[in-house]
Formats: sequence, structure tokens, C-alpha cells
Amino acid sequence: MNIMSFNIRGCGCVIKRRSLRKMIDKGQADMVFLQETKTQVVDFNFIRSLWGHDDCEWTSKDSNGASGGLSIIWKKGLINPLFSFRTEGSVGIGAEFQGQICFFVNVYSSCHIAGKRLLWSELVELKQKLPMGWWCVGGDFNAIRNANERQGNNMITRSSVSYEFNDFIDLIGLVDVPTIVKKFTWSNKDGSVKSRLDRFLLSSELIDDWKIGGQKVGDWDISDHAPIWLTVIDKDWGPKPFRVINGWFEIKEFKAFAESSWKNIQVEGNQAYVVKEKFKLFRNILRRWNKEKFGRIDLNIQEATKKINGWDVDCQGRVEAKNALWKNLHLKESLLRQKSRQKWLKEGDSNTKYFHQAIKERRRRNNIVAVHLEDGSLIEDVVGIRKEVLQEFKARFKEAIAIRPTLENEGFMKLSLEDRDFLEAEFSREEIKAAVWDSDGEKCPGPDGFNLGFIQNCWNFMQEDIVKLVMEFHKTASLPKSITACHGVPAHLSDRESV
Repeated sequence: MNIMSFNIRGCGCVIKRRSLRKMIDKGQADMVFLQETKTQVVDFNFIRSLWGHDDCEWTSKDSNGASGGLSIIWKKGLINPLFSFRTEGSVGIGAEFQGQICFFVNVYSSCHIAGKRLLWSELVELKQKLPMGWWCVGGDFNAIRNANERQGNNMITRSSVSYEFNDFIDLIGLVDVPTIVKKFTWSNKDGSVKSRLDRFLLSSELIDDWKIGGQKVGDWDISDHAPIWLTVIDKDWGPKPFRVINGWFEIKEFKAFAESSWKNIQVEGNQAYVVKEKFKLFRNILRRWNKEKFGRIDLNIQEATKKINGWDVDCQGRVEAKNALWKNLHLKESLLRQKSRQKWLKEGDSNTKYFHQAIKERRRRNNIVAVHLEDGSLIEDVVGIRKEVLQEFKARFKEAIAIRPTLENEGFMKLSLEDRDFLEAEFSREEIKAAVWDSDGEKCPGPDGFNLGFIQNCWNFMQEDIVKLVMEFHKTASLPKSITACHGVPAHLSDRESV
């Protein structure tokens, strides 16, 4: 569903209504939140003049004289309306959409703090009364969350209002997804002062189900507010990259399986090629094993719970089921913690809801929904984004100086023979192991998906290959591109371009 929110600043002008219709058609809007319609009587003819045709439904809140006025307009048949509601600064509708109860709320907040507080308290109370359902609250909140959401000569902000606004967002339990393309939604006439006053606040379930990637800020034209759009990221980026899971080592048979699999892989060639190919083949083996064994955690939890509560299970079976349940719960907790990357939490401090929120926030923050180029153009398709990212990294790693200067002055201080021999000596096995162990094992893995924690756990059977690789590098002072390549955004789904 494409939803647009726009503070139109009055729509009695024919030019504004025509521009709005073009905006709706161009963005293929399914639903529109309009603020400050400044219309006391809203009828079908008025709504049709905004939407452009008869195939629509609406709910509205009349203006108070020449100020305010809210309307929600949507395609006819898009949702099954159940009821509508109004508060001091909002109008909303409860509806069924694709089998799910959803609440769509259009907001226009007062400029005065008392009015803001009243609106916030009414929305929180409303959500508490209607807890079952997904929420989409959008409009002009007339507030910023921090100083970064304001720019210009009016930089003095009332921090207490921002604190209260953030407290409201936390209390209502909705998510402010990031903006795309532009940062600010309001500007004064000469553009010297800008703020982000308009936004959508969404339920996390709605974000996941609709695959919302962010809020796209449009252009200023007929209003000092820019329209904002919910952006869907239903894009096929190809296969997901391989990543090792720390919880594998909590399964007793895994280490023996990993050792036998590694030793059974036979590759010939120089050691750098051998290590690269072994990790490549090893990765495919682990991927299959994870799908067959570790990937059944949720199913194992359900089966164990069913056995525990089964009337025909004997005492021994019930004990085994409880052990299996706790084993899989611990594995799932370990997996969530690794995905969330919350290292400061200790065992027992975990909170599954918190982990899920941290994971979702990371995914939203890392999503590439669009690329904004220097010439002002916007690229949103997968192929175009891949191409631009690849070109960007090629430009960053391109050699700028073709000829390097040489130093011919013999007056520099020189190392002693003992220091030179010490620096040029071969790496010892202990030094190599120390380098592996001194690194944080939970840091982000390399392009092959293996982090150093995995290598630490598998050191007893991987060390010979790794030591040989380091010794070969010491002698040849070179590594093949296949070892040092970083995988950028692939140009095609089936392959990856090395930068």
C-alpha cells in the first residue's frame, strides 16, 4: 500500500487541487493523509476534486474556521472500514486490510505545548484502548526529536519539547522509520530555516509485513511542507550472504562434524588458493548442515512444547522433551543476541523482544532503499543501485598517483642488523595464534562469512592450513586477489563483482 501524508496549507485554490491530483497520480497513492485543508464542510464533491475521480472513500475532521481540517482519502475497496474516531488534533479509521485490523490516524498538532501534550495523551490512551491491531500514524506533529532535525538561523530549540515528544513515541510503542532522499519536511519562504515536522509512526509488525524501508520526502511546491511517502523495499537483492552462527558450537556433535568435513576437503595448489577454496567448499557444507539441523529451532521448540503437554507421554519422554525445549531456547537466544550485536548484555540479561527490536533497527538502518546522486537524480531500482555502489567503491580504491617519488638521501638513520633480522624473521606459530586470539571473535565477519571466533573454536584442526598460508605470505610478500577481494554489490544476481 502506498500512503502519502501532506500538509497542504489550504486546498480552496484550484491550482492546489490540480497539483495535488497530479501528485497522487504520479505516486500511485492508495491512501492520502491531508492536513490543514482549512475546509469547514467536506462533502463528496470536495473529496472528488482532491482525488480526481469518484472511486474513493474518505473520513474527515472539519476545520475550525480558517485553520486546521483533516482528511483521509483512500481507494474504494482498498480497506474494509469498521469505524472512525476523532481527537483534538487527529482523525482516524479502524479497518480490515488483508485480514489484519489496522488503524490509520492522520495528525495535525498544535504549535502550543499544551495542545501537543493533549494530542499525545489522547493518542496514547486511544492505542491502549485498542491494543489489537497495527498502527499507522502520520501527519504534521509540529515537533522535532532532536537538534539535528532543524537547520537554519532558528537553531534555539526547546529541548524539553523534544524530550516529551520522544517520550510520547516510546510510550505509544511505534517506530519512526528513517527518511529517504531529504531530511527536512518544512521550510520557510527563503529556505533559510528547515525542520522535520512531518513523519509516520508505525507498528513494527506493519513495517515487517509491508516491508517498509523508510519515509521518502518529496519536493516543496504548493506548500511550505513537503509530502512524505511510505516506501516499500520489496526488492530482490539475490541470495543472502553466508554467516557463521556462534550457537553452532553449543551442539555437541557440531565440532566433530566440522573437523571431519574440513579434513576431508582436498585441494591442490599454492596455500593461498588452498585456503580460499577450502573455506568456499566448507561454507557450502555448513550451509546445508545449518538448514537441516540448526535451522529447525522454532520447529523443535514447538515439538518439545507439544510433547510436554501431551497426555500420552510418559515421565521419561516428558523429561527429554523439557531438556530439548531448554536446549533450543538457549540456542535461539544465542542466535538473537549475535544478530542484534548487543555485546554488553550478559547471559541471563536477555530479553527476546529487545533483541528483535535491535535486529529490526539494524536492518532498517542498513537498508539501501535508494541512492541520491550528486546531480540530484534518484536511483531506486536494484540494478541501478548495484551499479552506482560498484562505481563508488572503484573510484575510492583507484590509484591516484601513477609514479611514486623515490628517496635517495643516504642520511636517514638505519636499523641495526639485529633489529632488521628480528623484523624479517619468520612468524612463529605462537605469534600467529596470538594474533588470532587477540582479535574480537564476535566482530563482523569477512567477505567469506567466517568471523575469527569461528576460527578460534576450530583452531585445533585449521591451524596447519592457516600457519602455512602466513608462512607462504612471508616468503612471497604477496597474496592473490582471490584472498584480498571484498565483495561489493553484485552486478547480477548470480555473481559478485570484486572491487
